[in-house]
This record gives sequence, structure tokens and C-alpha cells, in this order.
Amino acid sequence: MKKYILLHLLLIITFSVKAQKGRDSIIFSVDTINIYGKVIDEKGSPVKNASVLSETFDKDFNYIRTITDRNGLFKLDGIKPTDWIRVRTATTAIEKPINGSRFLLLTMVPFHPNDLNKDPAAFNITAKRISSKEKLIVKIKDTTIIYDFHPFGHTKSAEYPGGVKKFYEFVKKNIIYPQKAILKNMEGMIIIKFMIDGKGNYKDFITLQDIGYGCAEEVIRVIKSSKRWNPAVSGLTVEQSFVLEIPFKLVD
Repeated sequence: MKKYILLHLLLIITFSVKAQKGRDSIIFSVDTINIYGKVIDEKGSPVKNASVLSETFDKDFNYIRTITDRNGLFKLDGIKPTDWIRVRTATTAIEKPINGSRFLLLTMVPFHPNDLNKDPAAFNITAKRISSKEKLIVKIKDTTIIYDFHPFGHTKSAEYPGGVKKFYEFVKKNIIYPQKAILKNMEGMIIIKFMIDGKGNYKDFITLQDIGYGCAEEVIRVIKSSKRWNPAVSGLTVEQSFVLEIPFKLVD
């Protein structure tokens, strides 16, 4: 009888120890979810062909990704609920945590045009006047670069190597006042808008203000011959537009 009681007690103790060990050895796993979303611009219009990238790897160890359709819609299957979603187009990029959500509405906020005439040492392109002209008082208004900051992630404006002063120096040194403009006594403000793409190259030149006789063309020629820029960053490298004002003046 004593042996039976002792054996019974040993069985109870053994079962209790195993149960305690079992409670200490629980393994947790994180399920994946399917994400639906829509990408729109600032006006609420759908953004098509935007690249949508997750942080979850597929079976080939590539990030699970897709692109938006013509209605701005996308779907990502098998994504961890703790992931961040990154969306990019040619003009901007954003990122947003999922936080367990199944549907995300993402608004793309582009970089806006920046004015390059920040430095007080703004320059004039000058040449010797050939014929006399009526004396006029010209007031030139200084402008300032305004850097817009994107609401998501790391953001940095595009930058010329060595800074904007180096860009000024190059433009001033290399622009040649067109002879036709000198003969016609043409002087005034040239305003050029251009884009720096995601690789730092120039594109999409637009003349916003001109005095004619090849002055705007000369400014664009010199800008195109300058160095490649360091592109803007908004999580990823993106495009950014700039506006440059250059006064052409004739001196007596």
C-alpha cells in the first residue's frame, strides 16, 4: 500500500514538472496579411503605375512588390502586419507603416519648384553698350529659395556639387551676352524653369520670361553644360524643379 501511494505521488510530481515546462516553452508565430490600397495625388486623382514595395521577402528572397492600376489601386499578398509600405513615382516617394491595416489610402506629395536666386550675391550678365538709350531706373527684387519638406521619411532638396554659389559662378562665367541683343539695346530679366531628375540630370526646360534675341537660349545652353546635380531625396531619389532668374544689363 505504501509503495502504491509513493508511486502515485511520483507520478503527480512528474506530471506537474512536465506541465510547468510546457507552459514555459510556448512558441509564438506572426501571421501574414493581404494588403489593399489606393494611391492618389494632392487633388485626389488616382496615381497609376506607381511602384509599391513591401519589406517582406518572397520565396526567392525578393521584396514583395506591385504597381498601381489605372484607378490607383494595388494589392500585396502575404505581407507582415509590422511592415512599412513604400510607394514611388517619377516625381516623389512616400513611406507608411501598415500597423496591421488591411487597406491604405496613400497621398503622393511632390516636390514643388524652388527658386535658385537665394544668395544676395546674385549676378548680372553684362556687356558694353554700343548705342545710347534713355535712362531708366530698374528695381530688381531679390528672391529666396524655399525648401519644401515631405511629411514622410528623410527629405533633402537637390543640390549642385559644391553648393549653389558654385552654380552661380559657372553660369556667370560662361554666359555670353548675344550680339543681336546688344545691337538692339535689349536688357531685362530671363527666367528659366528646369527639372533635376532622380539621377541628377537636367530636363524639361521652360522659358518663363525672355527678352528675345537668343538670351534665354544662351542661359539654357550654359545650364545644360554645367555639372550633374545631387538629386533630391524623399525616402528615395526623386525629381525636383527649379526656377532661375538672370538679369541681362547693358552698361555705359
